Amino acid sequence: MLSGVRDELDKVARLTDQGYLIDRILTPALHHARERESLTQMEERVLMATAHRGIAKAGDLKAAMPGMTEAQRTYQIRKLVERRMLVPIHDGARQYTVGFSNSVLLRGVIRALTAEGFIPEALNRPG
Repeated sequence: MLSGVRDELDKVARLTDQGYLIDRILTPALHHARERESLTQMEERVLMATAHRGIAKAGDLKAAMPGMTEAQRTYQIRKLVERRMLVPIHDGARQYTVGFSNSVLLRGVIRALTAEGFIPEALNRPG
């Protein structure tokens, strides 16, 4: 029984490691959404850049949106906020984190968590 508890604590510890979370959960979730054409390549880059920063401002995302004007970047960020893929850190804030409550991204997160052993495969199969 204690080894089972230890295994579960190890899983929790892995999820608190930002590198592990980005590399093994968030990146595969974003790639899954991109493969399903639920995200554009630029949206995937913006979300990856935000994930790596933790909290990002529009100016931080400039490299992920090459060739765009400030107005175009603002428009793209607003679209991601409306789709709940970017979430302001508080109401009215212009700093964002990645929001995985969007069903398009959540599917990929569940898939990655299953692949990493956090969710039993039997729970991830349709009825």
